[in-house]
Amino acid sequence: MKRAPTVRADGASSVAVGGDAHGPILTNPVFNVFAAPEPERPPALPRTLPPQPADFTGREEEIDRVLGRAGDRSGSGSGDCSGGDSGDRPGGAAGDGLGPVGADRVVVITGKPGVGKTALALHLAHHPAGDFPDGRLYADLRGMADRPSAPEDVMARFLLALGIPQAELPGDPDRLLDAYRLALAGRRLLLVLDNAAEEQQVRPLLPPRGDGALVLVTSRSRLAGLEGADRLDLDTFSPGTALRFLRQVCGAERIDRDPLAAEAVVGYCGGLPLALRITANRLVTNPRLSTAALVRELRDEHDRLEALEAGDLTVRAAFGLSYRRLNKAARSTFRQLSQVPGEDFGPGVCAALTGFGLREAAKALRKLAEANLIEPAPGDERYRLHDLLRLYSKEQLAEEGAESVTAAARRMYQWYFRSTGRAQYHLYGLPMPQTLQEGGAPEIASSEDAVRWAEADLSGAIAALRQLLPPAAPDVVVSFASALADVCEVTGHWREWDEALTVGLEAARQVEHQDFEAVLLLQRAELARARRQFQEAMEIAQEVSALAETKGNALLLANSDNLVALLYMSLGTPAQARPLLERSLRLSQELGDHRLASKVLFNLGTVHRAQGDFETAIGYFRRDLRFCEEVQDAPGTAEALNTLATTLVEAGDRAAAEPYQRRALDIFRQLGNGYKESMVLNDLAVTIRHQGRSEEALGMLLAGAVLCAGLGYRSGEALAKSNAASILSSLGRNEEALPLVDEAVAVLAEAGDDQWLVQGLGIHTMVLFGLGEDEEAGRSARRALEVLDRHGWHRGRAELHFSLAIGYQAAGRPRETLDHAEAFLSLRERPSELHRTSALAMAGRAAAELGDEAGARRYEELLSTTGP
Repeated sequence: MKRAPTVRADGASSVAVGGDAHGPILTNPVFNVFAAPEPERPPALPRTLPPQPADFTGREEEIDRVLGRAGDRSGSGSGDCSGGDSGDRPGGAAGDGLGPVGADRVVVITGKPGVGKTALALHLAHHPAGDFPDGRLYADLRGMADRPSAPEDVMARFLLALGIPQAELPGDPDRLLDAYRLALAGRRLLLVLDNAAEEQQVRPLLPPRGDGALVLVTSRSRLAGLEGADRLDLDTFSPGTALRFLRQVCGAERIDRDPLAAEAVVGYCGGLPLALRITANRLVTNPRLSTAALVRELRDEHDRLEALEAGDLTVRAAFGLSYRRLNKAARSTFRQLSQVPGEDFGPGVCAALTGFGLREAAKALRKLAEANLIEPAPGDERYRLHDLLRLYSKEQLAEEGAESVTAAARRMYQWYFRSTGRAQYHLYGLPMPQTLQEGGAPEIASSEDAVRWAEADLSGAIAALRQLLPPAAPDVVVSFASALADVCEVTGHWREWDEALTVGLEAARQVEHQDFEAVLLLQRAELARARRQFQEAMEIAQEVSALAETKGNALLLANSDNLVALLYMSLGTPAQARPLLERSLRLSQELGDHRLASKVLFNLGTVHRAQGDFETAIGYFRRDLRFCEEVQDAPGTAEALNTLATTLVEAGDRAAAEPYQRRALDIFRQLGNGYKESMVLNDLAVTIRHQGRSEEALGMLLAGAVLCAGLGYRSGEALAKSNAASILSSLGRNEEALPLVDEAVAVLAEAGDDQWLVQGLGIHTMVLFGLGEDEEAGRSARRALEVLDRHGWHRGRAELHFSLAIGYQAAGRPRETLDHAEAFLSLRERPSELHRTSALAMAGRAAAELGDEAGARRYEELLSTTGP
């Protein structure tokens, strides 16, 4: 068949047919034109995220946890914030991004209002490390609104964003949920569910597990019922991060122009990101507002919340959203908490303030914690208020009315007073007076309860005492202070002990009541004695004794005599103590004060012990122990047990001592008294060292040193280290011992604790002998002898001569060995017959080495006539 001629077309014809003005087309009488298909375009990636904050600051650890870069996500957070436990759920392992390993997770970001939950969620959602090819979606669930977003509405929005036509969305909620889950299945998505109200709002929106989706949920509620979720509980910014944020927003030059004012702004904002944002925005939008002027606005508590407003950002409004969603009981509790004087609180004081029962108060506190209006504090069921939330709470307290507020405060102060009294009586095993049995603090029903109460609420009780001083009657304050001082003494809270006495003495002096003042001064002297400030304690105690003599107050005189006698013994002059103790014993027996009489008998035993009469001393200690056990005086029992044990060791009965000291250690640990625990650890270490268990004793002393360091008890730490050095030296480890004893001697010299300094110098001398530094050892020994001579401590001088004789004998220097052994034997006040026997043996051996045969025979004869 003859082909039709080919016709070439160009120009307009070419455009009309092929859309190309420059390329020719072929035309035939009959032809079909097929348009080339358009190349496929990928569907638009659904991305409905709001912009992330350009000046986002901090939260490094939280970001790492969500990104899967943290080695352990179970920590409590960085200085900027704290995070909860991530657990070991699927997807909880460390990975390399927000992709398959770091994703397939639900992360709940919670925290108090204004802490920056949404900012962190958006920063994470925009993070480039995320691999979410199927989209990143955001929805504000409006959790604080009167009508939070319904899950069905959010599902519909997400389905539309994923390309599902409106017409295909089921109207039935169940079918819509099915469609939502089908649409999300198999997709790697990131969802931000911001501002969730409750668990039921979040659960339907969670995608199926296993597809690599990541869901970031923010909520002011902890959403404690949401299963399978990792949690980030955000805290406020640390001061460093807060300053970094201000520099980021306002410019470093402006903030650094007045660094002290900038730090004050951070302090008044309490590190709360919203408050910091407001202050930064105010500075940025008002160049003439100086940081110092802003500080002046924030300084006044009454105006602080007013100052924390900028445009539509207000701290008060942020708090109000959470407050309005509380139930009636939780709102009432939140209002009253602004009256709590201490830094933290528990159900007991909350029940007193609100008039609720303990169970109801605990429930209200849990509700407030769930709403992040209060935050957990260390301890069981302990909470605290952020400073700005405390101010907001105080504002809301006006809703209660003045009469209601006053009644609540009165109940709170009564609770603290009765709690302290009940703790005091249980700790000392005293019969409870009727006034303390009726109402208030029923949770303190044993000495164990008393110790737990002291650990939790003692600081709050001290704060309540300070608040009470101006309005309350001074005699009430004095009584409260005295009871608090007793509790502090038993439980070893020395700082609080000091504070209680300071407030009590101020109250006593206001009414010029000398008897009140004298009782508190005696307690002040006891505190000084516990701190080993013996001269200060003696001055106070003698002042009280003179007052008691003048006024003819027999009870006060008996107590002051007993304390002055104790201080004479502490200062190394037991002979001056004995007549005072005998008068104190007579007075206490005449007054029928059996407890004081028992204490005096104990102290008489200490006098006999100091004079080497161990048998009489042990008799006194056993009598005191029996009495303390009968009346269930736990601290008295522990003291008697330990002192009896140390005396048994000195008397040579080492095996019997250890069980007593173990019991004493248990009691002081139960009482929570770390100071006394360290004392018994030291004495027990000496006991077991004498039994040949040097390594065990060494470990005990080093543990005691750590305990004292934690308490800030420097003298106790130094004593433990010097005794540890003594053991190391006996084991031939003098190089390890020297830095320990060097530090101990320096600390004790600085503290002016001559009694323990002498002991430390003796050990220092022995260590130096062991290192072959005999000249240095001699200088250390002479320094110790100077201190002993200054105080007239004859028994201490005897102990040091004995130690020096041992040291010089080990160093192979018989002349010095003989000199110190003879000096020891020439003194009447000696530790024990065992020491005398050893000294005679050393003297005889040294005399023989020096060629003094007559001297050697004389010491040998004396040794043969010495009893065991």
